[in-house]
Amino acid sequence: MSYLYFAYGSNMWTPRMTDRCPSAKAVGTAVLCGWRTAYDKPSRDGSAKLNLRPDPTGSVSGVVYEVEERDRPRLDAAEPGYEALETPVGWTYVYRGEPTSSRPSDRYVALVDAGARAHGIEPPPLR
Repeated sequence: MSYLYFAYGSNMWTPRMTDRCPSAKAVGTAVLCGWRTAYDKPSRDGSAKLNLRPDPTGSVSGVVYEVEERDRPRLDAAEPGYEALETPVGWTYVYRGEPTSSRPSDRYVALVDAGARAHGIEPPPLR
């Protein structure tokens, strides 16, 4: 059995996603309405990771993967601190805790941007 997963951050980079979930297959791109991106999720290394925040006028572009259910625990483990959320474009991960004022690492932003561009979508703004 499989499910759809909406990636809006570093998992848009297919090699990263398939390393985390070997069954993952990119099936297209989608836009999630009612949300915006923010680099405000605290990570273990002290930097910020990309996150979704509710925004009634916002929208987020991302990559949709089909993932076998057997890989779900691996994806959950790769996304500590995030909550899985079912959306109209597939399952995704949202951090609902206190935002960090730290900046994302240059390497992380480059990975997010490369993933977006590889799928023909605009990278999320750095804010």
